[in-house]
Amino acid sequence: MSAPCCFLRSKKNDVPPKLPKDEAIPSPSRDGFLLTSALHTLDADECLLTSALHTLEVDGHQRGDLQIPTYTSRLEEAAQNENIGDVFSLFSEMANSPNKEVFAAEGLIEKAQTEWERLSEAKLAAFKLEHRSVARADPDLCLALASSPEIGCDGDPVLAMATHLVEAAGGSNIAGTIADWFHKHLMDQNNMEEGIRLQKVAWQSKLEALSSTSCLVDQPDKSIILFSFKGGSKQEQEQQYLEEFRKMNASKKIRVVCLQNIGELISYLTKLQISTYTYHLEKAIQNERMGDVLALFNEMADAPNKQAFVDEGLLEKAETVLITQVI
Repeated sequence: MSAPCCFLRSKKNDVPPKLPKDEAIPSPSRDGFLLTSALHTLDADECLLTSALHTLEVDGHQRGDLQIPTYTSRLEEAAQNENIGDVFSLFSEMANSPNKEVFAAEGLIEKAQTEWERLSEAKLAAFKLEHRSVARADPDLCLALASSPEIGCDGDPVLAMATHLVEAAGGSNIAGTIADWFHKHLMDQNNMEEGIRLQKVAWQSKLEALSSTSCLVDQPDKSIILFSFKGGSKQEQEQQYLEEFRKMNASKKIRVVCLQNIGELISYLTKLQISTYTYHLEKAIQNERMGDVLALFNEMADAPNKQAFVDEGLLEKAETVLITQVI
């Protein structure tokens, strides 16, 4: 009989070897499919993200459009009530809003600025009338407004008000102008940073020029008072620089006076005026110049801070000398 078919394994060693259980047979086609699927998922996620961002942008513009009637109504009410604080708050909100471009396109930001300028002009005119110029100034004293926020938290034109007071006392302003503030808040970030840098350089140059021209070698008694108002981070940095500037110019008589508000500046300047009028009155009496005594008496009697001269006894002193001279 012939042998059985060779498909039958008669020997134990003929059994094929088995792979270990923890090893898998490589499958190039399966790995390629997984990679392609992962890449497709990433592309889909990127599309979803782009779509979401676009939706957010559209929603932002739509929200800005929806806010226009509200801001229009609030602005009209604030302007009608001549509430400078509310007008300023509305300008700040819109100028710093993510929907700034929507408000600008509608003309609301420009309108808020215009209304603030109108109310500010009226308030400043009344302030100047109340705090009129005083003719007498100490010739050995140089006053300068060195640092101040352009606008106060209540919307008042602090910079313009402080400038008037200092200039009325014979001083000057090197702190800037209100136009700088509005211009800065309406420009883009890059231009804003460059504008701030240039303003800083110009401010430091003005400070150096003031020191050079006011405190000369042949004027040892001449001194400078630099007024600095409390404000934001810009004013804090400027105050620090003013202190450093004073130390660097230790040979010169420079004082840095830090103020919280306009009221403190008025009080400080009133004290300086009392000192100045006391000096001039005593000198006029000593030299028996009755014409000067009469002029000083009239100036103090007509001054907006007349009560301060009364409290110091200067009006009474001048009046007594004039009456005695007549008798």
